[in-house]
Amino acid sequence: MIDSWTTNMAGNPSGEEFEKAFSDAREVFNGRISGFFDSKPAKYDLKVGSAWDKEFLLLRSELKGDLRDFIDEEERLKYWRRFYRAYETILCCHTVALLFPSVDVALVIWEHDFDRIKARKRKMEELGYNVARKKRKYGSTQWGNENKLALLSALRDPKLGVKAVDRRAIQILNSIFAGTFGVESCVFANYTPKHRRKPEDVYDDSENWIVHKIKKLIESPARWAGGKLEDLCKGLPLTRAIGISSVVQTKNGKRHIPMIDFNEGDPCETLDKIGMPGLVVASGQSYHFYGFDLQTDSEWKAFLGHIQYMPGVDEVWRELQLKQGFSMLRLTPARGKLYQPCLCRVYKPKDTGTDTNTREKRLRVSESVAA
Repeated sequence: MIDSWTTNMAGNPSGEEFEKAFSDAREVFNGRISGFFDSKPAKYDLKVGSAWDKEFLLLRSELKGDLRDFIDEEERLKYWRRFYRAYETILCCHTVALLFPSVDVALVIWEHDFDRIKARKRKMEELGYNVARKKRKYGSTQWGNENKLALLSALRDPKLGVKAVDRRAIQILNSIFAGTFGVESCVFANYTPKHRRKPEDVYDDSENWIVHKIKKLIESPARWAGGKLEDLCKGLPLTRAIGISSVVQTKNGKRHIPMIDFNEGDPCETLDKIGMPGLVVASGQSYHFYGFDLQTDSEWKAFLGHIQYMPGVDEVWRELQLKQGFSMLRLTPARGKLYQPCLCRVYKPKDTGTDTNTREKRLRVSESVAA
């Protein structure tokens, strides 16, 4: 079972990073702002709170007081009492913005209240936040798909001075190259992730998939792969993701990185059968695996044949890789996959084989990068 925070798009700040961001934001934003309630002037308290998983901050405006201070008519008083489920005290609360310290973005949710804190907006920018406004005003205030898409849109906006690529994606890349040794260049894929076809009726439980052709393949030197990934993600449509192909160039020519896409369960049973060192990556709803033993074309085809029917292996994915002539796994989120892949651990097989020293060296290097 994958914890939701592991692949959360909001980022994965350390405890110290989050507490510092929380403390800095409270110093700036705790105060009062002017507003209205039922067309009468009111003073709202501006407060900073934390999400339950401590991955982002919530900037809220709250109004507490006596209903009779704002409402004279008895009928309207009865209505508001029912609305707030209280007799004399009101609590009017708006989520003004979501603050993401890991990616330096402040996503405006409630435009009306945010426009009243222009003086504090400058301080928000001084704290390092780049202000992004949702295209859909007064939409959902919950951390659901609507606001995840809004955050993804902000990260990919070329006009906003933030990184489009999460540091967890860079960590995966660096760990792959540290563990495989000798990789001179890799290939990225610009594509739309596969998704299930909508059932024709409520009784249709078929699992037919819609698979899109890869839009473009882009080769990059391994040493500059992180920068190239950032360039590819800026301005990228929300429906698209960037994946990494299994094809790499080495001094010995073309090789493949062994890859597996799991669709359920713990991958350990299958990885123990394969006996290959590599990376276990949480993909959102399941896991990805990147092996460290580079393969020729024939070895790669044999490997995909070998993992057929093994527990948890996504058979749809396996067949698709054979058809396209290379494997590919996702590195970034997209509209249909609002999860950021995250490195879980470096997998060590029980039997390291005959080339023990080389394998142990690669494992040590990859572990040091992943740490």
